Parts: sequence; structure tokens; C-alpha cells
Amino acid sequence: MKKIYILIGMIVLIMMTVGCKKEPITDNVNKPSIEGKVIEIREDNEILIEVTDGGGIYKEGDRVLIGYIDYHWTGIYVGANHTCAPKLNDLVATGYWKEEVEEKDGYDYIPGRSVWKYFIELKGKVLEVRDNNEILIEVTEKGKQYKTGQVILVSYRIYFHNTDSKETGNKIQKDVPKNNDNIVFYYYQENVGEKDGYTYMSNLDVRKCLDGSEE
Repeated sequence: MKKIYILIGMIVLIMMTVGCKKEPITDNVNKPSIEGKVIEIREDNEILIEVTDGGGIYKEGDRVLIGYIDYHWTGIYVGANHTCAPKLNDLVATGYWKEEVEEKDGYDYIPGRSVWKYFIELKGKVLEVRDNNEILIEVTEKGKQYKTGQVILVSYRIYFHNTDSKETGNKIQKDVPKNNDNIVFYYYQENVGEKDGYTYMSNLDVRKCLDGSEE
């Protein structure tokens, strides 16, 4: 009889343990984010995006309709937010709660979002210096859109390097591009086009890396 009581007690303890097990709270604490490319601009502040980085409930290639109350970009060097209108091929990001997702026109619909148009970093090496502030570069580190070894034509607004000393502090010093310079710059999708058979990026601030790194 004693063994039976012990066995019953163990069963009750196991049931209590299972019943008290906590559910994961990640979804309640961490707001999922979604990144994508604008493929359609609609009226009433709506954009259709093709997901490039879903997180949460979406995967690459999914299409999601987003209603925005604010659409902005952030200055690369200054950091201030600027309101703007969406353009096709903009790369954007926003956060959402799963319970906010609705359905509209056959798509998942996320209303009332603040949408951020983001810039992308690209690292490369100068292959050729051309006239009219143009350089031909080879991508040296895989990024969101381009693979190592791809060749891109770049038009720069300013070409510079950073100087850092106790006397002058950290300052921007204009420079002249040379073959084999290691460079880094940031671009928005609207900077990207095509010229002379190459992907062409225009109106960029290009930084020469004096030690061959990003720093």
C-alpha cells in the first residue's frame, strides 16, 4: 500500500510540473521585424513589399502589404530622420506584432506602421579610375545585394579619408582615388542604376580606408 501511495505521489508531482511549465515568451517581448523591397506603391499610404529578411512569420520571397503612417530615411552621417515618399525598389524595414496582421487583397496586411528606408554598406577595391569622378570597383566583402568579386561602376560626390590625431581630432580629408585603394561607402537603392554594362551607383560619399579596413 505504501508503494501505491508513493507512485500516486510521483504521478501528481509530474502532472504539476508539466502544468506549471512556462511557455516561451520571446514573441511577447521581442517585436519581430520585417525587411523587404518595395514592388508596388498604392494609394492610401500602402506599399507591397517582397520580403528579403522576414524573421517572425515570414520568409524570403513572401509578399506583404503594409500600411504606413510614417515613411522616412535616416542621414548616413548626420543621423537625422527625413520624411519621404516611397519609390519602387526601396529597401525598407519595420516592426510588427503578429496579432496586428490582417488580410487584404489576398495578402497579409500590416497597418499603421512606421517604415524606415535603409541604406546598405559596401566594401570594395578600386580597379580603375575614370574621368568625371567615376571609379570601377571590385566588391571585396559580400553584402546584402552583391557578392565578392562583382564589378561595379561608382560615381562619387566626395572621395575622402579620415584623419585622427590629438591635434586635429577626427576630420574628413579629401583624397584622390588610386588603383587598389580599399574603400567603403553607403548607398540607398535609389542610387543604383546601369551604365556601360555595369551596375552603376551615383552621387556617393566614398571613404578610402587607410589601413585597408572599415575603421
